[in-house]
Amino acid sequence: MDALPPPPSPHSPIPTANIQKLYSTLKLQISRLDTHIAHLNRLLKSTPHLDALLATTTYTLTLLTSLLPSPTSKPPLPTTHLSTHLTALTTLLSNLRITLRLFALPNLLTTPPHDPYLSTIAYLQFGASATFQVLENMAHLGDMGVLSVAENRRARWWLWCSRAWAVSVALEGGRLGRELVISRRGRVERDDKGRGERDEEGEEKEAKIARAVERERWWTEVLVNAAYAPMTLHWSFEGGLLPEGVVGALGMVAGGWG
Repeated sequence: MDALPPPPSPHSPIPTANIQKLYSTLKLQISRLDTHIAHLNRLLKSTPHLDALLATTTYTLTLLTSLLPSPTSKPPLPTTHLSTHLTALTTLLSNLRITLRLFALPNLLTTPPHDPYLSTIAYLQFGASATFQVLENMAHLGDMGVLSVAENRRARWWLWCSRAWAVSVALEGGRLGRELVISRRGRVERDDKGRGERDEEGEEKEAKIARAVERERWWTEVLVNAAYAPMTLHWSFEGGLLPEGVVGALGMVAGGWG
């Protein structure tokens, strides 16, 4: 019977082939991890666009449903089943939007502007938006059965969540107003400068393009904020203030241009 080979000494060097194999495995796993992180980053960056698409679709369905006969209408009409299915789909998409916002709280952290008025508005808006996000998360998790919360408490959370949103929208109006003041002040300064010395033609053209883009951005945000304002008030009161068709139309504007 052949003698067994002696066990390797704990002090013997690791074979080079094993080291290279281990290095290759670690390199492959790190590259896969990097790929997963990059994919997650792309998903997080595309979330606002996805939310805008879902919002537009949800509020379009809300408007369409409001134009159809009620599912409880007597006698039943051919469109009754369609109305029922659209309502269910609207609820599903709405819950999906809220679920996607569950981890949106860190996205609220931004660098405050240098302007003291805009900086104050930014801090207040962060407080209102954070309050909205926390209350919405708790109310949604309660509705989904993740949290054991009484129905009347969840209803209060939804109301105060909407009121916090209304405060944030009002502050957004203040921010847009302050930006308008700063923009007009800059226009006066440019006019005064133009009387003294003339800028280079290329720089002036680029500046005009930049101002046009900024002006378009400002008007878009004004439109979206104006559409959200009555919606936040609607949900801030029990039973609401607006018909579902009006909510759907306003939501289409906010989602389509947001």
